[in-house]
Amino acid sequence: MEEPLNTFALSPEQQDTALLLQRLLGKAITDRYIDFCRLAAGAFPLIVSRPMAAHALRELDSTLRHVLEVPMAWQIAARLYAAIQWCRGHAVQHVQRAVATARSTN
Repeated sequence: MEEPLNTFALSPEQQDTALLLQRLLGKAITDRYIDFCRLAAGAFPLIVSRPMAAHALRELDSTLRHVLEVPMAWQIAARLYAAIQWCRGHAVQHVQRAVATARSTN
């Protein structure tokens, strides 16, 4: 005879987090989050539960980093571009001031 599955219910806060993850990042990340919550709460009778929970957390972290890698790269590129534009603007102003000063002293 098979044992019934342990259907661990998430706390209301965990449910809210899971719904938000589902909306923002999709099913794969949400499933990893739910698995981690269940492992961390001891929902499954494991002999060595800490390493399993730690592994689930690393999997979640790795997936999140992979998903966020591209948007973060774009943010960095946008900031770098803005910094370059700012430097160019200031460099042009300094050159114009230097030219004006040189003309006025001659």
